[in-house]
Formats: sequence, C-alpha cells, structure tokens
Amino acid sequence: MTHIETKIQTDLPLKYLSQSSPNSAGKPMIIFLHGLGSDEADLFELKNEFPQDYTFISVRAPLDFFNGYQWYQKSDMASEAIQANDVRSSTKLILEFIPAAIKKYQTDSSKVILIGFSQGGIMNYEIGLNHPEAVRGIASLSGKILPSTKVKINVQLDLKKINIFIGHGTHDDVVPFAESVTASELLGKISTTMEFHSYDRLGHSINMTELADLKNWVSRILK
Repeated sequence: MTHIETKIQTDLPLKYLSQSSPNSAGKPMIIFLHGLGSDEADLFELKNEFPQDYTFISVRAPLDFFNGYQWYQKSDMASEAIQANDVRSSTKLILEFIPAAIKKYQTDSSKVILIGFSQGGIMNYEIGLNHPEAVRGIASLSGKILPSTKVKINVQLDLKKINIFIGHGTHDDVVPFAESVTASELLGKISTTMEFHSYDRLGHSINMTELADLKNWVSRILK
C-alpha cells in the first residue's frame, strides 16, 4: 500500500512531503525542488508520472517569499553577494537532506534524481555541476545556470557521471529560453550525458510533451 505524507514533514534538514510504499526500499528516489514563490505541493503531483514503487519527496525552500518560499533572493531584490550566500546555504541544506532522506526511506543511494522547475531547476545546476557525486541525475525545467554556479564548475570533476535533462519553452517570459540554450552549449562541452529539449510556444510552465520526455529520460538513466 502506498503511503503518502499529506502533512508537511519536519524531521529532516528541509521541510517536505513524501510518498513511498513497502516496495520502495532499495528503489530510486525522486526529489522535487519548486520554483520562486511556490511550495512543496507545487510539483508533488508529478510523482504520478513515474513508477509508484519509487520514493518521492517534494521539498520546501528555506526562505520566505510573500505567501511562498524561495531558494535564494532574486538579483533585483538583493546584492550578488547576498544571493550567492543564499545559494550556498540552500545547497548545504539540500546536500544534508539527500543522505538523510536516503537513510530514512532506505532507498538506493546511486539512484537519486533531482527534478526542479525555474528556481528549483537553477538549484539543480548548482548541485549537479558542483557536487555530481550526490545524485544520479538532475532535471532543470525552465531554469538557468547562475554566474556564481558557472564560476565554481570544476572541470576536474567527473561530470560524465551526472545525467542532465534540460527542458524549456521557447516562449518563456520569466526565464528566457536563451538561458537554456546557453546552458546546453556550455554543458555540451563538458558532459556527454546532457540532453536539451525545447518546447515550441510553451511559456513558463510544463506541458505533457515535456513530462513524457522527462519520464523517458528517468527510465533510461535508471536502467
């Protein structure tokens, strides 16, 4: 029987919602990171697109943002130094959260995938490109690579082991489509496992075609 935690959980470094089943032990874990101003409930329903014997966790960002939450303060509301510090702090919490969640749910530590939208996708770049050992793969949906992330990329790290999915709508008016084009060009030089999907006329959102591509990507990298 599937067990869904409908109340926010507070026993790990970040607050979260979760779904697991008696068959989830030793299976993959998918962690969702929401976008600016949203919360842990936003992406949680994406779990229905994947095998139900996985463990699914949707995490709440640590910083308040009006009626929602954020992983870091936007550049038009804070200095670059403050933003970079927020990114470091949130990254630290995520890196603490992942092994704690693996231990709690007894999942396969080699099969952890991060899926993030917008600011959550931006954080996934920070995790995957600078701490590739932490996860099997990252998906950045409507995201971008921050300058503070780019300058820290260590080309000595074995980035070939980190699977990367980039998805972006061509009509995104929040995070420009060009950001993912730039990211794909950069990552194409240092990773052989990156794939870039563009979605014609899609705005700052996720459509069924992108979900299908994402589902297929997850299936492939977990084989």
